[in-house]
Amino acid sequence: MTIYITSVRIDAQTLFNGPQTARDLAHALAASVASAHGHKDPLLSEAGLRQKRTELEDSARSMAADAVPALPSRMAHARSALAKSARENTQIPDTASDLIRAEQKWRQVERILEAGGDLRAEIRRADLDTARAIAEFAPSWLEASRPLQRDMASTIGRALGEGAPDRAAGVRQAVYERIAEVTPDSQLRELLKAEVTADAQIGAATSWLDAAQSIVETGGANMLDAAINAQMAAVPPDIEEPVEPFPQLGASAPAQPVGA
Repeated sequence: MTIYITSVRIDAQTLFNGPQTARDLAHALAASVASAHGHKDPLLSEAGLRQKRTELEDSARSMAADAVPALPSRMAHARSALAKSARENTQIPDTASDLIRAEQKWRQVERILEAGGDLRAEIRRADLDTARAIAEFAPSWLEASRPLQRDMASTIGRALGEGAPDRAAGVRQAVYERIAEVTPDSQLRELLKAEVTADAQIGAATSWLDAAQSIVETGGANMLDAAINAQMAAVPPDIEEPVEPFPQLGASAPAQPVGA
């Protein structure tokens, strides 16, 4: 598939700017509300001053109510475009020879995993064909293995990155990171690097947007909490984080609790 690199860069920039834009919006709204509360006019009576302050606050909150939804809409559009392009440009080519080679690559990985190997390690050492095969076959393999190990979902979640929407997405993101490392295609590398950081950027922006929305609805927000949550969300999950290897699926040993 063709990578439209100009569109990729525009979408990546939209996502990159999102957290700062959301922060600026939340702080500007908070400042407007604070200014309305502190408005002074010696010509107005006490009742008139209260009314004027209420009018100024309502005006600020009303304008923000129109502005707040625009940013997540732009970011969601950019996110969707990057995800679609990344998937199209990393999927297994739809030819008999490519599909057979991918299945062969996966069988090699599957044998290692069933012998107690670590999917995380297999992704880290994968070549391009193996990485694509893992993205294609690993999610269904993980789903099929659930009855064999009740705690496996937690272990997988830690290995592939806390906060992944599902295991298929977790595998895909880890594979994208690996493909970005090994591909000779600079445009594909740029696309995948934008894709793997997109969720973190949206998460950071969402923290500030939630604060802005709170001000719109209630007149106030905990800006310190918003800053902390944005900072935490801005750090993408790291599959390099030390975790226990995947359990040996064929073994009869009892499940070990995560973190034990």
